[in-house]
Order: sequence, then C-alpha cells, then structure tokens
Amino acid sequence: MSDEPTEELTLVTDAKARALFGGISRSTAARWEKDPSVMFPPRINIRGRNYRELRALKECHERLKDKSGWHPNYFTPKNESE
Repeated sequence: MSDEPTEELTLVTDAKARALFGGISRSTAARWEKDPSVMFPPRINIRGRNYRELRALKECHERLKDKSGWHPNYFTPKNESE
C-alpha cells in the first residue's frame, strides 16, 4: 500500500473562490459557509491567509446549479473561438 495521496489537493485563495461564484462578497461567503443547506466549503487558514479547496468549490457549484439553475458555469473554460 502506498503512502502517496490518491487525489491532488488544490487550494485557491478565498478571493479567487469568491470570484468563481460571480464575485460574491466576503459576508455572503461567510453566510454560505454557516448555512448547512448551501454546503459552501470551509476556509483553510494557512499562516493568516484563507484558502478553499477547489474540488469542494466545484462540487458546491454543481449542487447550487442543479438545485436552482442559479449560476453560469465559471469552472468551464470559455471557448476562445466564441
């Protein structure tokens, strides 16, 4: 059995995470984090800076999109030819 992780952990800054959800404010992110129905990923604090796990953000985005058709998909790169 290998000690190596099976999945890569990718962190993004809290500001980038908020931008991925349409530029939501810090207070909106904090409310979503506290609301169990949203299941917004918690902050990960490293040396005084806040990050969020990209995989968990994508999962949250999919849940919100499926739940209400609420948001365009910021996680899919735009086709450069458009």
